[in-house]
Amino acid sequence: MPSTSELSPIASPPGVASSTGEPVRVGIQPLDLIRRHAKLAVGVALSVGLLGALVLHNRMRPSYESTAVVYVSPIFPTALGDSHDHDRQYDSFLEQQVTSATRYETLQKAIRKFPQAWPQIFPGEPEQNQILRLQKALKVEQVGHSYEVAITLESDRPATVADFVNEITSQYLADARDQEVFGHDQKLATLKQDKADIERQLAAAMQKQNQLLQDVGMAHYEATGGANPFDDRLGKLREEYSDAREKATEADAELRSLGTGSTPSPALLQAAQEEVNLDGSVGAIKSGLTAKKAANLSLMTGLKPTNPAYLQMQNDNSEIDQRLEQINREAIRKASAHIQQRALSAKSRATSLENDLSADIAKTTSEASTARPRLQQSQLVSSEVDRLLAMEGVVETRLQNVSLEGDSPGSVRLFSAALPPNGAVKRKTAIAYGALLIACLLSGFAAAFIADAVDPHIYTSRDIRKVVGFPPIGLLLSDSEFSPDIQREYFLRLAGGLDQAHRRTGARTFVFPSVGRSNSSTIVERLGAELSSNGLRVLVVNILHPGQAKPTTKTAGVETGQPNPRLLTVTDGSAQLSTEVDKEPYRVISLPASEVAELLRRSRSYYNTILVAADPLFTSAYTEHFARTADGTVLIVDSGETRKDELVRAARLLERLKIAGIAIVLNGVTEKRAEEDVAKTIADYRRSAA
Repeated sequence: MPSTSELSPIASPPGVASSTGEPVRVGIQPLDLIRRHAKLAVGVALSVGLLGALVLHNRMRPSYESTAVVYVSPIFPTALGDSHDHDRQYDSFLEQQVTSATRYETLQKAIRKFPQAWPQIFPGEPEQNQILRLQKALKVEQVGHSYEVAITLESDRPATVADFVNEITSQYLADARDQEVFGHDQKLATLKQDKADIERQLAAAMQKQNQLLQDVGMAHYEATGGANPFDDRLGKLREEYSDAREKATEADAELRSLGTGSTPSPALLQAAQEEVNLDGSVGAIKSGLTAKKAANLSLMTGLKPTNPAYLQMQNDNSEIDQRLEQINREAIRKASAHIQQRALSAKSRATSLENDLSADIAKTTSEASTARPRLQQSQLVSSEVDRLLAMEGVVETRLQNVSLEGDSPGSVRLFSAALPPNGAVKRKTAIAYGALLIACLLSGFAAAFIADAVDPHIYTSRDIRKVVGFPPIGLLLSDSEFSPDIQREYFLRLAGGLDQAHRRTGARTFVFPSVGRSNSSTIVERLGAELSSNGLRVLVVNILHPGQAKPTTKTAGVETGQPNPRLLTVTDGSAQLSTEVDKEPYRVISLPASEVAELLRRSRSYYNTILVAADPLFTSAYTEHFARTADGTVLIVDSGETRKDELVRAARLLERLKIAGIAIVLNGVTEKRAEEDVAKTIADYRRSAA
């Protein structure tokens, strides 16, 4: 919805009053709603009133009430001692008795024995419906905080209501006596027999559990998470077997990497060389030979190669190299053999451990397979033992309670019988009919409010303000309902609003498009005549459609019967325009849309106010152009015909056109749809005119 900051009113800003002189109220106006939708509101209110009156008439018929009182008092034995549990037991027993009084079987017996007191509401009514009606009508409640329970029935049959209540009470007491404690000794004997059976079953179950544990060699067993000792042992053995198998695999892989036979692998030779390097004895021999070789090399430095000593030392060094090579090969051979033997021993130990663990797993698995069914059975027997122990405790508690019930039964007896009613039950008739009257008024107002809320059309200034945010500049009354004198009053007010806009803002050119499909020329001409009577020079321009005949000329609001001057165009020049148009202070002229812009430009210097009766806003591009260039745009909204969405659409269109100012005129207001203040103003004018 466009905001008021984007669409600025050309008249007084939105506030307490529009140019109509009437305050524009916001919110819900009940009297306006009722007046506008009087027939609907009255129809709905009468319908609700008739329906409510019929219901109240049926419910407000003379009825009679009768009450019987029953005394409920359990007696607790002194063996129980002082305890607040007594109160809780009694409260439960009392609630049970209150509920039992309306049992289906109890009321069925009473109706069958006394059918004339609760007859069928229509022939062939099922008995079940009769009983359900009686259950709803019968009131059974505790009397204060006493031991008394009141049974009350309201009926339109004074002669039989007391007897029927007494019959219901008698059936209830009979059923209550049947539910009291009987056969005390038989109950005790039965409970004792149940206790003996449970003890016998418990002894057999415990003996069976002990035998099962002995079969698997255990003195005690408690299952934890569903597992048993054999499962735990198997889990540990499998972990150890997995570690042993992994070590055996590693030893075998290491043995394979060292190679076999007479062709040692490079890895074996490297490992052997590392051991040789770490062997101190081999290192000492090699160090001695290396030192001797170094000494010979030192002595050979000063000798010639042909010297016999040089040749001798050279031979010695060759022998030393051969010796070193021989010592290294022998040491590597021994170290390789040692490494292979060590890897073979590790593999043998790992394989042996793996085999032993595999045998232990097989043995333990066999034992677990044998013991698992017995352990499971023992677990089931243990659950059975727990169940029997719990049952034994329940039976023991029940046995003690039954032993005491003989001395403390609940006593239910008649305290006072129902008496025939002395008179009809007093009804709050005035309050009921007053509430019905309020309901009628509210329903009528609600119907009027809903009808007004769902109506998409615009009727009042309040509707316009809700849509665009400011009130209309003026209201125009319906031609068919109001006299010309009253209509002229509102034309004068509208003219005053435009005159105010002219004096305050200097606005001179106003375009009057309609939101719907109606023509605004008649409104604009009457408005121009009123402005002219206020001393303003007014030019009214009607837009001619293509092919439309020229209307007669109107001067000072009176038809002259003479044809209009020839249509002026932009080629006629300003001098001829001045002689043809500027003769009268009020002039109505009709031009094609294409020539209006030039006419407006030339006429602004002479006329105080120029009113353009434009085509509907949604059907003419010229209208959009005039709205954009004029000082103000006055939308004509037809009461009861223009829809709210159409006004929103028009406001958004004018917002996009960036118009200088906007005003709205609500046209065709009827007396039925007029707001309360407008209706009062019209009534005051009629009284003053009379």
